[in-house]
Amino acid sequence: MQEQTGAGADPVFEMEQERLTRVYALIVRKLEETHVSIRDLEKEVAEEKEKLSEDMALNYDSDTTAMETYAEFEVLNRAVDAYNIERTSLGRRAAVLARLKKSPYFARISIRRGPSGQVRDLYIGPEGFMDDDNQRLIVDWRAPVAELYYNQENGPTSYTVDGRTIRADLLLRRQLKIREDSLLAWFDTTVALEDPLLIESLSRRHTSEMQDITATIQKEQNAVIRHKDVGCLLVRGIAGSGKTSVLLQRIAYLFFRNRETLKPDEVCLITLNPVFRRYIRQVLPGMGETNPRTLIWKDFLQMSGSGGDPADTDCGEDFASFPEAMGAYEPTAEDFVPVRNGEERVFSAGEILDYCRANDHFPLGGTRMGVVRDLLEERLFEKEAHKFKGSENKKKKRVESEYASALSQIRSLSFVRTDRMARHILGREDLTGAELCAARLLLTGTCDKRIRYVMIDEIQDYTAAQLMAIRAWFPAAKYMLLGDENQAIAEGRATMDQVRRIFRTRREPSELSLLTSYRSSPEITALFTSLMEDKEAVRVRSVRRPGEAPLFRPCRNRQEWESCLIRTLEELEEKEGLTGILCAQKKTAERASALLGDRAVRIRSESGRLPVSGAVILDLPLAKGLEFDRVILADAGPDSYPDSLLGRHRLYTAVSRATHRIALLSEGPLTPLLK
Repeated sequence: MQEQTGAGADPVFEMEQERLTRVYALIVRKLEETHVSIRDLEKEVAEEKEKLSEDMALNYDSDTTAMETYAEFEVLNRAVDAYNIERTSLGRRAAVLARLKKSPYFARISIRRGPSGQVRDLYIGPEGFMDDDNQRLIVDWRAPVAELYYNQENGPTSYTVDGRTIRADLLLRRQLKIREDSLLAWFDTTVALEDPLLIESLSRRHTSEMQDITATIQKEQNAVIRHKDVGCLLVRGIAGSGKTSVLLQRIAYLFFRNRETLKPDEVCLITLNPVFRRYIRQVLPGMGETNPRTLIWKDFLQMSGSGGDPADTDCGEDFASFPEAMGAYEPTAEDFVPVRNGEERVFSAGEILDYCRANDHFPLGGTRMGVVRDLLEERLFEKEAHKFKGSENKKKKRVESEYASALSQIRSLSFVRTDRMARHILGREDLTGAELCAARLLLTGTCDKRIRYVMIDEIQDYTAAQLMAIRAWFPAAKYMLLGDENQAIAEGRATMDQVRRIFRTRREPSELSLLTSYRSSPEITALFTSLMEDKEAVRVRSVRRPGEAPLFRPCRNRQEWESCLIRTLEELEEKEGLTGILCAQKKTAERASALLGDRAVRIRSESGRLPVSGAVILDLPLAKGLEFDRVILADAGPDSYPDSLLGRHRLYTAVSRATHRIALLSEGPLTPLLK
C-alpha cells in the first residue's frame, strides 16, 4: 500500500490534483449553466402563462365557442406539462451536479482489455459525469465496470454487462480522499485489510442519521449489492457487518439498473423500528435516489386493511402449518355472512356456500374466493338489472348506484368470516392479531401485486404469522431479507428454517453471509462473537483498529451501583460522541433516568429522537439496529441475561451496539454468560 497526503515532490499527487481541478471546474460551470437554464425556463413559463391568459377568450355562449374555449385550455395545459417535464429534468441534473460538487469521485482504476490492449483510467464517483464532448469523466459506482474496484483484487479479473462477461486486467486500484476541489490524500490498495479510507470512515463518531458508505463498500458487501435478481435473497450477517448499509445500496443499485422501468413506489422497505426508519432516511436521497415506501408493522396493518392491535404479533408454532391445513378445510355456512344492501338480503350465507362448494376444484384461499366474488357480482347484475329501463350500460350504472353497499361487501370479500375459518383450521380460539391478519390475506387472496421488491430488515424479529402476512400481501414481489439469528431477543419469532419455507418459490432462497465487523473494535467484536453458537463465529473478524478492553463492573448493592453508573458515564464521556445506556429491564431504565437527570436523555418510545452526542437511556428493544460510540449495559446481571439461548441473544445484541468502548454493570454478580 502506498499513501500520500500532501503534494510536495509527489508527482502522483500533483497529477491527480490537476485532473481534479479540471473536472471540478467543469462541474461548477455546468451547475451554474443549469441554474441559469432553470431561471430562464421559469421566466419563460411565467411570460407564456400571462400571454395565453390574456389571449384566451372564455366564451361558453354556444357549443362552438365552448369547444374553442376548451381547446385553448388544452393548449395551455399541454404547454404547462411540457415546461414541468423540462423543469423536473433540469432539477434532477442540478441535484446530480450539486452532489458531485461536494466530492466528485473517490476512486481510480486502471484496466487493460487483452494483452496488447490500451490502458484505460476510470474514475468512480457517486454519479456518472461527461464533458462537453460526451467523454466520460466519472463512472457511476453502480456501473458494471465499477465492480472491478469493489472486488479489490489486482490482476486478471472480469465483470458482466448484460449477461456478457468482459475480461480485463486490473492494473491499479487507487482510493482518493477528496473534498470539493481539494485532493486530501491518495492510497493505492489491493485488499480490504489495506483500506485506509474504510478505517478512517469507521473511526468517525456517531451521527444522528446514517451516512453514505459508497466509497467504502467491501468485497463481501459488493457481492450482496450486485447479486443477480432472484425471487428471494437471504442475507445473514453478524452485528455491525453493514447489513442495513448493504440493503440501501442494493436498493440504489436496483434503481440504477432498472432506471426506465422501476419506480420508487414499487419498492417497499419494512422495518419494526421507527427510530431506525428516521436514522436511514437521508441515505438514498444522498445517492440521488428517492426513498421507497418505508413501513413499520402498524403501517402494514393499516395498508392491508387488517386492523387489529399492532403489538399483538405473537404466533403459535402450529401457525407455520396454516397454509397446508387451509387446503384441507371444508367451509360451512357459518363461515360466511349474508350480503346485504341496507335491510335487503341479497345473498344468504347458504347461497355463498353453494358457490364456494361448486368451485372446490380450486384450493381454499385466494383463487377460490376470487371466483366466488366474481360469481356473486355477476349474479347480482343478472338478478337486479331487469328492474331498470334503458341500455345495458345504463342498467349496469343503476345497479352500481342502487346496490353500492352490497357490491362493496362482495368486492372486499367481507362476506367471508376469515376469523372463524382460521380458528377452526387451527383448532384453537386464541388467535393473535398477526395470525388473524395472515389468515385473512391467505384465505381471501387480498393483495398488492404492484410492488416489485420488498426489503425486510431484522428478519429474525418477525413471527411466522407476520412474515406470512407480508408474503401474502406482496405475492408478485422479489424479496431481500436481512437478519442475524443471534439477535432474536423475543420469544416465538420465526426460525431461519421457517423463513426459508415461507419465502420459498420454485427455488430455495439464495443465501449470502456477512462475517466482517465494521462497527465494533476487535475487543468488542470478540466479546459478542464469544456468545455465538453458529459455526461461522470462527470466521468473524473486525477491521477496526485495536481499542480498549471491555469494563466489567459488578456492584455489591444499589448504592454502589448508582455511584458506579455515574462514575462510568463520566469516564466514558471524556471523548466526544454518543453514549447509549442500555437497560434490559424497564425498572432499571427508570432508576437510571431518575439518577442521572439531565445528564442523559430518556428515550421512552419508538418515536424518540437520538441526539448526536451526550448520553441516552434506552430499553434494549429500542436499541435494535442502532449503534453508539460507547455503551453502558446498566443491568448486566443474570436476571436480565440468564444462561439460556434467549439470554445469550439479548447479551449479544446489547454488546454489539458499541463501536469504541463498552462497560457492563450489575447490581450483584454479572451474568454467567460472561464467564
